Amino acid sequence: MSKAYDLEERLISFAADVVLVFDKPTKTYASKYYAEQLIRSSGSVSLNFSEI
Repeated sequence: MSKAYDLEERLISFAADVVLVFDKPTKTYASKYYAEQLIRSSGSVSLNFSEI
């Protein structure tokens, strides 16, 4: 299968990119809350996809 269509690798890369973007100190309670939720959600998508 072509690398361009390797969805599992792209989802893992997306989850890693999200962690890198939000790996900074947060300034408010809301930004910390949503950053943590986004990190958990992005990781969950890739893990659930690999179970198929």
